[in-house]
This record gives sequence, C-alpha cells and structure tokens, in this order.
Amino acid sequence: MSVTRDKRNGTWYVQAWYKTYDGKRAHKVKRGFKTKPEALAWERDFYAVQAGDMDMKLVDFLELYKKDMGLRLRLSTWKTKESIIRKRILPYLGEKRMNQIAPVDIVRWQNELMALEKPSGRTPSSSACPGGEGAT
Repeated sequence: MSVTRDKRNGTWYVQAWYKTYDGKRAHKVKRGFKTKPEALAWERDFYAVQAGDMDMKLVDFLELYKKDMGLRLRLSTWKTKESIIRKRILPYLGEKRMNQIAPVDIVRWQNELMALEKPSGRTPSSSACPGGEGAT
C-alpha cells in the first residue's frame, strides 16, 4: 500500500500487498503513472476489486466476471457475451462505479441502444431476435 515517485524517470508507481483467494499473501507492482492522483486512484480501485467491494468500476467488475465465467462457458458463448459487453455496455457504463449505477442510468442506456439504427434500418434488439417484436 505504497505510492512512490520513481526518481529515475519521474513517474509514480504503486506497491500493493493483498491476500489471494486461498489466503496467501501476494505482491503487485504497477508502474508508469504520470501523476500521484492517478496512482492513488489505481490503488483504490485495485483494493476495491480485491475486496469484492461494489465501489469498483463496472469495467473492473467485468474483468472479474470474465475470470469467473470464461471457463464455465463454451468458447462461442463467451465470445458472444464478450462482444456484447465490449460494444454495448462498456462505452456507456464502463467507467461508472457499481454502487453508483442507478436505475435511471440503465433506462438511459437502454434508450440509447434502442435509438441505434443499422444501415438495414433494424435496431440492435430487432436484429437479435429475427421475427420478434420490433423486427422489420
């Protein structure tokens, strides 16, 4: 739990000690931060992820989800999920903290998705369910 300036190249780095899932102590070093606040923010997010706290960013939570679910699903299923996460969820909600995502944020995100229109004139929801509601 240390943020230090690297005198050699003028950047900041973080050293973090944490416990792994099996109770062992581990050490993580992350280098190359231009400012001290950047390094402190990374450290705070790292510890939130390690603690499983909902104060982590959605993008960090999705990395944990990837580690947990990536091996449980068939590769084709995971690739589909990953594509949806990367293209549809992260651009809108990725930098928000999990405990700060409100129902109104979800509704706005859904409205943005529904407003997207493909060159064929179909929305993402209608193209996902051919013949379903909203299909053209």
